Amino acid sequence: MNQIKLFFLSPYLAMGVVLLMYGVKVASKLSIGRWIHSPMIEGDGWHNVADIGEACVVIATIWFSRLPPSDTFPLGRKNIESIFSVAVSVLLAIMAFKISGTAVISLWNIAHGQVAPLVMSPEVVVWVMGVTLGSALVSGIVSTYQIKVGKRTGHASLVADGKETLSDGLIEITIFLGIVGEYILDAPWLEYPFALIVSVVMVRTAREIGARGLAALLQKSIGIHHERAIKAIVADMYGVASVAQIKTFMVGSAVILIMKVLSRTSTEMSRLLKESMALQIAQYLRQEGFVDGEFFIRFDVPDSDAHRRTVALVCDHRSWRVAHSIQEATHVAISDIAFGEVGRTVLHAVAHKETGEETEEALLALLEEQHVRELVLFAFDRAWNGMHTPSGVWILNGGSENPSVYGLPKV
Repeated sequence: MNQIKLFFLSPYLAMGVVLLMYGVKVASKLSIGRWIHSPMIEGDGWHNVADIGEACVVIATIWFSRLPPSDTFPLGRKNIESIFSVAVSVLLAIMAFKISGTAVISLWNIAHGQVAPLVMSPEVVVWVMGVTLGSALVSGIVSTYQIKVGKRTGHASLVADGKETLSDGLIEITIFLGIVGEYILDAPWLEYPFALIVSVVMVRTAREIGARGLAALLQKSIGIHHERAIKAIVADMYGVASVAQIKTFMVGSAVILIMKVLSRTSTEMSRLLKESMALQIAQYLRQEGFVDGEFFIRFDVPDSDAHRRTVALVCDHRSWRVAHSIQEATHVAISDIAFGEVGRTVLHAVAHKETGEETEEALLALLEEQHVRELVLFAFDRAWNGMHTPSGVWILNGGSENPSVYGLPKV
């Protein structure tokens, strides 16, 4: 069953169906167009001849885009499909402006009584209506198949060509309405307002296809909200300190993700983390409509922010607490801090001088000598928090008098 499904999801089979469709269209439209001397139908037949050439280009584009990455093309060649998408969008826009211009001129002529009726006998009208309506229906079915296969296999060129096929079907419906309006409703103007609507739809389709193609060619981000969602997924995983860098862009239909993760885990754990990240990110992207992706995830150790911190202490009858001021301190505990954790700690007794100011000066000199960056006090005055001493030590307002809260060993 899976083999049958894979067979029908082959992009080459889809384009084979397209070639067959255009072959039948060309034969029928050119034959009937010449039979009834209708330049409109015959011209659409020659337009389908050009579509056959376009289909061959799509096949070549798909084949080229599926070549494996190499030293010259490390991310593959999928962006050639984006080039094709931009080209299709330009052609669709030109066709839309041509159709709308013709419709406006025709409506002007009808308003001034300059109507050129179709030269067609009633007995062949049924044949012509059958060919045009049948052709439009086939275009709709085949375009749906193309777009579905293109999205499932990640071929932007196939999706773009499918939307162009759908536009062909809309054009064929305008031809059908022209015949109906002329011979059944006696309203030869009927096809032209519809043609204007079709041209607007074609311009919107061209804009959508072109925008996606240009976004891939210019390596536009897949979206800030997607990047934030990916960062949130990664940040919630065990052992991740933070996501230092994230970049996303498209190559063809594939999402390229470049990410730098800060973590203090082991090499083996980092490997397992990377696999888990890739799995969860791929699942998220599929839920958001992306069909393919390639992730470049690099692990790095976060900045240790190594420094020294001092906690001013008071020893009162073998009971220790954090001092309220420098003058009150009887001891200071100087600790090495790295990665937010307390390392080696050395306890120094404070040599009290004759005045509190001299004691403070002596203590600050010791802190400067020991290259201390932070001094923790249990101060009632919250305005102290974040102040700097004359020697540049940063005063931190501690939230507890208990020394163990600051990672100090029992003294």
